[in-house]
Amino acid sequence: MDNLQLTVLLFASGFALSVVPRIILIIANRNWFKQGFMGDSSIHWVLVKTIKGNRNFDLIPQYLIGQEPSSYPRSFHHFAALFPIELLKRNSWLPNLVLFGFFGGAFAVCAWNFASLENLPNFQTTLLSSALFVFSLSNLTADGPAIAYLKLSERLYARLFGGAYFAAMAIGIDFDNEYSLIISAVSGAIAGTASTFGRQAIWFVTPLVSLVLLDWTPLVLMFVATFGSILLSGKQLFRGVKYTILLWKTYSSHTKKSKVQNEVLSKFMDFRLLFGLGQKWKRKMHHLLFREPTRAFFRYPELVLFFFAWICFEHPSSSATFAIVVSSVLVYFLTSTRVLNHLGESYRYLEYNLLFLLPLFLTEVAFREGWMMSCTYGLLAYSLIVAILVDRFLKNKKLAGEDSLQIFLEQTNIGADSVVFPVSMRLGADICARSTCKSFWWQPGNVTREIFDYFIEEYPYLKKNWKPLASEFGVTHVVADKHEQSLIDWGYDFSELSIISENERFLAYEVPRSVLR
Repeated sequence: MDNLQLTVLLFASGFALSVVPRIILIIANRNWFKQGFMGDSSIHWVLVKTIKGNRNFDLIPQYLIGQEPSSYPRSFHHFAALFPIELLKRNSWLPNLVLFGFFGGAFAVCAWNFASLENLPNFQTTLLSSALFVFSLSNLTADGPAIAYLKLSERLYARLFGGAYFAAMAIGIDFDNEYSLIISAVSGAIAGTASTFGRQAIWFVTPLVSLVLLDWTPLVLMFVATFGSILLSGKQLFRGVKYTILLWKTYSSHTKKSKVQNEVLSKFMDFRLLFGLGQKWKRKMHHLLFREPTRAFFRYPELVLFFFAWICFEHPSSSATFAIVVSSVLVYFLTSTRVLNHLGESYRYLEYNLLFLLPLFLTEVAFREGWMMSCTYGLLAYSLIVAILVDRFLKNKKLAGEDSLQIFLEQTNIGADSVVFPVSMRLGADICARSTCKSFWWQPGNVTREIFDYFIEEYPYLKKNWKPLASEFGVTHVVADKHEQSLIDWGYDFSELSIISENERFLAYEVPRSVLR
């Protein structure tokens, strides 16, 4: 078998191994997809639709907030736009399934070559490292924010390219392998066009890697990757950096003050709650599972095993691996603090950066130290068992299995000429994904203090005194999510409006012009 045939066979095998459990995960979460586009997938869907009409658009006409061109990274949306629009609408999980399969195949090829560099048995190394990647707990679960890795979202795209950037960097530095360094730079360039967080993961962690190694190579790779991102996205990247900085300022001064939004920020455990009297054990268990660092111990057992192996054994050829892991963990801890937790969910610095690196490292250790092989088998068993338990106990099972918002909107006569005031703002994005109407959402990526001061009472809720905005933008309808209304300790006064439709979840009013005078 020649090299080309071997590469094709490895890629096909890795692709198949990756997509089969992914398809099972999609089927297990089929009710989530039957709901239609929700949350940030609504925004991604509108971005893809807009790109289908104009690849170089500046503004999304349906979104009323902001007049400057959207700054959000778009390379994932250009990739998703390659799929037929109706196929994508029915199967919004398809782009990420294809991506995961592609990287599963590429990782199998990488693992085979890694085995050659380490003088390990090629077949066994490829099989074990691929299994550790595909069956890692973070790749087997889709509860909470993890659903973003299945649905129409740029997160998996950024995670895969970001993970490839750091894994190839480690191999390139530790083995003085020029091809790996090139792969690292190219992957980093694409990751920089993928998402705001993809850039942060590279820019925050890479300088620390250079510092730990006392080596300029990681910094050089970061600058080359950034230059590549500029070539790929041009002024879009500079706009993105500008609005990212403005977003950080807005988060620290405005968003954190929202009771609703503050609940989803990364936080460390509260020992007073954990050990205090009068707290129910269920609440304590929930606290352990969703606060740092116990959340990370539970969700990323491969990281725990990494430190155990590093302490117990010598690894002279893995200094870059150690530097990347330590730097990522340090950034994770810093962004879990109240001061810096507005810089993205802290755990994502672990999920993105170590995605490919840890499976390769643990495989190498398993073949060097015999009893560590049992530990890797235990790791796989743990991941499978916990994934089943997460699906059984933590996944939201109260999903309707139908697009209840679409059904509701069909009863309201909201169409292309309508302007909707939503409660909350997120509902506005969901409505725009199902209708050609306009609503109150910002141009993707463009969040500033001025926008918060002018439009927002408490994120994600528009101004309590809603009439000035309604008058300025010609609002024709108000649509409210009853659950979202219940989360705030204040309310909107819609008493002058007539209810035109209502069910157990949503409430719609018609807004006559006379009310806005």
